[in-house]
Amino acid sequence: PPEFGETLSYTKVYLGKLYGETVTIEKYLEGTFTKHVNNTGEVCGNDSELSLKAETFCHFTYMKSGKQLMVVDVQGVGFTLCDPEVATTDLLDPVEHAVLFCCGNLGLRAINQFKENHICNKYCDILKLEEFMPEPKDGNQE
Repeated sequence: PPEFGETLSYTKVYLGKLYGETVTIEKYLEGTFTKHVNNTGEVCGNDSELSLKAETFCHFTYMKSGKQLMVVDVQGVGFTLCDPEVATTDLLDPVEHAVLFCCGNLGLRAINQFKENHICNKYCDILKLEEFMPEPKDGNQE
């Protein structure tokens, strides 16, 4: 929607090998680096337009994925982001029995941390995102 204004974008990530190890390489971002949401799901930003949109992005990815995953570790320079992390509700691949995405996937712990700290804002409203409900007290998780 036009009322959302400027949107976030990610740098391209290149996959390669260095001394036999798999590595990812991203373009260097010139400017002041800011972390808006940590890979633990902790909200680190402020009330700036950029930070609010970064939080909305995490919220959007969770809802759009059918509550199966959330992009966290939202950071970068201005509206250009880099080095994201993905937290999933199911930590392990059912076939490979390996951690989905990578070892930085902190799963439900990160998702629930974000859900506890995120306060919906005008950008969540513009995208008509459903507000998070409190977790049940009996330990069951959505």
